Amino acid sequence: MQRPKKMDYFKNCLDVVGKKKRVNVFLSTLGLIGLLFPFTQHLFFPLTPYIKEEFGSTDTITQLAISVPSFIMALMTLIYGSISDRCGRLPVLIVGIILYALGGLLSALAPSITFLIIARLIQGAGAACGMVLARAIARDVFGMEHLVRIIAFLTMMISIGSMIAPVLSSFLVEYTDWRAVMFFSSAFGAIIAVLAWANLNETNPIRNTKKTHNRFFTDYILLFKNIRFTAFVLQSGFISAAFFSLASANSLLMNEFLNLPTTDFGLFFLLFPIGYLLGNFTSSQLSGRVSIENMIFAGSLLLIVTSSVFGAWVWLISVNAWVLFVPGFFITFAQGLALPSAQTGAIGTIPSLSGTAAGIGVFMQMFWPGVFVQLYGFLSDGTPTPVAIIVLIASCLSLLSAVIIWITRD
Repeated sequence: MQRPKKMDYFKNCLDVVGKKKRVNVFLSTLGLIGLLFPFTQHLFFPLTPYIKEEFGSTDTITQLAISVPSFIMALMTLIYGSISDRCGRLPVLIVGIILYALGGLLSALAPSITFLIIARLIQGAGAACGMVLARAIARDVFGMEHLVRIIAFLTMMISIGSMIAPVLSSFLVEYTDWRAVMFFSSAFGAIIAVLAWANLNETNPIRNTKKTHNRFFTDYILLFKNIRFTAFVLQSGFISAAFFSLASANSLLMNEFLNLPTTDFGLFFLLFPIGYLLGNFTSSQLSGRVSIENMIFAGSLLLIVTSSVFGAWVWLISVNAWVLFVPGFFITFAQGLALPSAQTGAIGTIPSLSGTAAGIGVFMQMFWPGVFVQLYGFLSDGTPTPVAIIVLIASCLSLLSAVIIWITRD
């Protein structure tokens, strides 16, 4: 199969966007696709008490409706990227969104908790396509030059979705029931599938469908043999782990250590998404003027300084809510600053495997936070000390990855 010239390839992609669909419609569609992840998990969080009551299940079993989709999403991010490199972005994306909508519909109709968990597994398997393929499509169309800004926009959309999904779900479940929320989730998926079909075109003509078998592991080995790719995906995973560890610990510390009401947690938690959005905005403004290596190093340096000050304050001075959450603002700002560049670097390492690279990057952002959150669970003693240690470890590993990226730059 003859490969088109790279410049002609990107020109064709830009022509598809510029002539057939307006650029803002194209980007809006990609942003909506990115909402599949928060609308799978965050939309579901307020429903667990109602589901537990209706089916008479235990806390452990009910939580499987959250943990099972998380695991399958992490796994499917690896699979979607590889398949889309070989079979094309658009057909794989449409199939994934249909799975998401189907899983939501089956969840709404679930006659038992077991059926619901299986339906949620299907929904999670579909939702993973949004996080991977939106980035891969953006890379296909805009190339490396503008990719940091586009990824910053996509991650901002996910952040906004993470904020509005629980509020929307709480409102719906209060005035209807939990099944209505799942019907809404399914309808949202159906709408996104139609929009994707109408507004997107195939952006990956450089593929060879004869290589669809027994090559997945070869692609992974080829990527991980590249030290820069490995450092890019590890840095994105460790910096995300620092945020998730602090966020998960603070909900317990506010109630059990500081004896403050849950409403206070909700108010202070706003510092996290605000920091992340500001970091993303800064990243998009600096794109093209500051190299991705410097952006990643700056974010990792801010992270290690913040975690060090946080740890010293926890160990030497008294702790209050501000001490727990103000560091979270700077941690999420660092995450928003570095993450788009880390994702861009990972996707651009081997252009022919950009879909696979995007999948591995998203997997790392789900896998390492899970590891560090579970590590905090093992070390938790009811005080802030364990989370300070966990955040500092994640910050050190993030900085180490950033240093490797910086010293191996071209």
